[in-house]
Amino acid sequence: YDITAGQYIAELMPYPGASWCVANAINSNNEVSGFRSIGSKGDTVNPFTAFVWSVDTEQFTDLGVLNGPNSSATDIAEDGTVVGWTSGNIVSVATRAFIRQNGRTLVLPPVPEGVNSYAVAAASSEKILVRGRVGAYTRSFAYFDDTYMDLGILPGFDVVLAHGLNAQGTVVGTVRRLSPTIDVPFIWHKGVLHDLS
Repeated sequence: YDITAGQYIAELMPYPGASWCVANAINSNNEVSGFRSIGSKGDTVNPFTAFVWSVDTEQFTDLGVLNGPNSSATDIAEDGTVVGWTSGNIVSVATRAFIRQNGRTLVLPPVPEGVNSYAVAAASSEKILVRGRVGAYTRSFAYFDDTYMDLGILPGFDVVLAHGLNAQGTVVGTVRRLSPTIDVPFIWHKGVLHDLS
């Protein structure tokens, strides 16, 4: 949608013969990331693949199912870095985060002491946010300069859900207590997690 012109300029279509397409993010270069059904003869939904779509070319670049059977691109940074996950679904122990930069894709290992990983946001190829299950709970990690850094957790909480970050590496998100359920916003900066409530 072109806000200046006040009109739709393109429709992001599923793969021919498949059934849907989801856009998750856009950068200032008008590059869109998301995932779309590539379907099969007996299933118009599965599998699905991460993609990048450009306003300039009006072309999809499907990233493939990677470790499969599915993949999804969750964010695209200003430098064109695409991040997401690959597996059957986002909560599987087989789920792995991926980073795609300059036509090369890196599939990340599970988060430290965890069983899986999935990337949720990117500021650049050097600054990525990754979540993963550690024990019974979701935790969040900064993946800066090819190294995982645990964001930590506030006392009395169970889950850490990082949502976004900027070019300086400042992270925002929420921590959650499960019983009784309560969510509290946080900011993480220079290795310290701060309660914003």
